[in-house]
Amino acid sequence: MDSLSFEEAEKKKKKKKKKKKERKNRKNQQQQQLENEGRAMATMETNGSAEGAELASFLSFALASNESQQLQEDTGLIKFTNHLEGVFSAVRRPPQTPWLKLFNELAADTIDRNIPHEVRQLAVSWIQHRSNEALKATVLQALDCIVAALEGQKAGSGGSNCQVVMFLVVSLILQQKPDVLVSILSIWKDNSRYHGESKLPVFVWMTMQAARGDLTLGLYIWVREMLPLLGMKSNPSPETKELVLQVVESILSVPNAEQVLVSGHVRKGERLLPASALELLLHLAFPSAPVEETDRFETIYPTLRCVAVAGVNGSDSRKQLAIQIQDLAWRAIGGGNAKLSDKATGLFVLSLVFNPECYKRWDRVYEDDVDKSVAILRKLKKLWVHLDSYEDLVDTLKRFRQKNEKVVLSGGKGGARRQAMFIEADEHCKGLLRMVSPGWRLQAVDILKSFVWYGCTIFFIILCCKSLPLDEVAWKMKS
Repeated sequence: MDSLSFEEAEKKKKKKKKKKKERKNRKNQQQQQLENEGRAMATMETNGSAEGAELASFLSFALASNESQQLQEDTGLIKFTNHLEGVFSAVRRPPQTPWLKLFNELAADTIDRNIPHEVRQLAVSWIQHRSNEALKATVLQALDCIVAALEGQKAGSGGSNCQVVMFLVVSLILQQKPDVLVSILSIWKDNSRYHGESKLPVFVWMTMQAARGDLTLGLYIWVREMLPLLGMKSNPSPETKELVLQVVESILSVPNAEQVLVSGHVRKGERLLPASALELLLHLAFPSAPVEETDRFETIYPTLRCVAVAGVNGSDSRKQLAIQIQDLAWRAIGGGNAKLSDKATGLFVLSLVFNPECYKRWDRVYEDDVDKSVAILRKLKKLWVHLDSYEDLVDTLKRFRQKNEKVVLSGGKGGARRQAMFIEADEHCKGLLRMVSPGWRLQAVDILKSFVWYGCTIFFIILCCKSLPLDEVAWKMKS
């Protein structure tokens, strides 16, 4: 028995050493690849200086001349692309260097750093003078090149210089004209060539580039094109989940991101984060069975919730949003998931703040599921101070009490448990009515004032005692 245990331990030890060695080899290979790419990039800067000066001269002349016909032609962008291809063709690199790792291992803000500054600035000016339609055609052409390179690497061939150039060109265009990405969304959806999990990293990278130019547009695309991939009915792979999370985490990591997104919560008449997306986020952040990504969704949920509920109080759009929020919250309350129910009841109370009509809607379903109503009443006892007006709440609670009394006096119709829930609901209603009554509020304010007054008095006495010498304090106590 001991011999067998020793052999098993030795096998495990050897297996562990083997895995450690494999990990070390993989790490060394990755490091070598990155070093090769770094040397290649350094060579590009040196080899591209002469051609860069020539391109800069051409672009500078074109912009200075301000000839509309010249600006409408594709010559400039073609020449810019050809220049980059020429620079990259001068780079000698191993045939299997995975250029596609550029958008996986390099941050979104480093992809275009290897273009000479003067050329980049002039190219940006050139792009800003071009129509979205012309730039859309360029991006689609670049996409074809990138996808072809993707398919080539999947088959085992090395990456192409064309592919790297296209990354740089697309990066510049999407940063300066983010709306171009929106214009190609329908083509991306309709063309099967762009479908599949293997193409998702390209779309993720493009979205991150566009987000650098317009943060709200980045979230707009993420909500509509990426978040649905994690829908409750779908079964996304860990790689897909990781990519989707990387995009939104990148957007929210920008300084003042919440302020920017809340201020721009509506884009061209559409909410950045509609109620349907908020419902999906709610379930991803607070599932009944937590998974590896749950903590990350829970971290981003508060900020995205603020974006989802942003608006002007009293406006028609806010009132409509309140109804949608109330419906999704009602669906989420209960079901044995305490954390989800707690967040959902908070949203339900928020709907009452946004739209008084939501009180009437609650009244209509109050008896349908009294367990949910009890959970909401409990939450209201904690949050009632945030309500703008108590008139609608008081009227609603009085109607609830009439319904409670009717059920209790019916003699247990519907079961003892149901009757017990109505009794509990009635206790919460009575408690809330006391809290929102003017007399109770004045009494609460008086009690609070008393606590403040006594606290300040005690603090002042202690402060005075500390400022006196000990013998003087003792003398005053004796006297």
